[in-house]
Amino acid sequence: MTLTQLRYFLATCKHGNMTRAATELKVSQPSITGAIKDLEREFDVVLFTRHKTRLTLTKEGSTLYYAAKEVLEKVGELQSSMKALGEQKKAINIGVSALSYYLFPDLFSSFHQKWPEVDLNTYNFGASELERYVASGALHVAVSARPSDLSLHRRPLLSGELYLWTHRSNPLAQKGSIDLSSADLAHEPLAIYRESSLDEEDFDAMLRDTVLNADAHNVIFCSNQVENIRNCLLERRASTFLIKGIFDQEEELVGIPIVQGLTTELYIYWDGVSCDESVLEFIRYTEEYARRRYPPVS
Repeated sequence: MTLTQLRYFLATCKHGNMTRAATELKVSQPSITGAIKDLEREFDVVLFTRHKTRLTLTKEGSTLYYAAKEVLEKVGELQSSMKALGEQKKAINIGVSALSYYLFPDLFSSFHQKWPEVDLNTYNFGASELERYVASGALHVAVSARPSDLSLHRRPLLSGELYLWTHRSNPLAQKGSIDLSSADLAHEPLAIYRESSLDEEDFDAMLRDTVLNADAHNVIFCSNQVENIRNCLLERRASTFLIKGIFDQEEELVGIPIVQGLTTELYIYWDGVSCDESVLEFIRYTEEYARRRYPPVS
């Protein structure tokens, strides 16, 4: 097993397609195919279930996915740390939620292109952990749900409408909108992104009172990883509530507006104690990036 094989594997997981993975990595498709086959042969497992239009992870593939992601993240952290030591660059420790990665896929690479003298060390945690690490000074800044700690500096990055997302084969996909007070979702299995930046108490109350009939039996799966929710939808096991546009690149998934007009917000926040000019520059850049990518609706 090599790091290159793991990178090829994760790119295939990301796209569900070896051709798209090869395009992203600028390598030939046979290189991707060979790497996947070598991994399957080495571990004597099947990593993907082959469908007509895409690949989905098997149970063994999911196990390798999380392990490979952790390995490459650690390698990236080590490379960044050693590079910073060698070149004495400034480094910013940034915490992000899984939702942030999906909404701002090229934020860090575009910032690095403009300010190559600043190294960005990124860490993926849940919203409560991110808030705690920013408050303690372990992280300089975080991009996630609205923090509850009033001592932290914060600025909203975007406010987006929540949609019901489901597989296009689901009868709900034919509806023009979903009314949460109707019986539309009375028996619909739901996969819930638990680190949503929608206020948790309001969200739980909405599900309990208008969707779940107070018993929560509709929720079959909860995760703080958007990738897990996405796979659940692609496997036609459930629907979910997530921000408008998040799965627009997925041809098999459909987003349906909600009559009640629920919204979710994403914030950038920091402690202000260890906030030097490079951190402030990153905050300013992130705000500009968010405005460009998700312009406010007038």
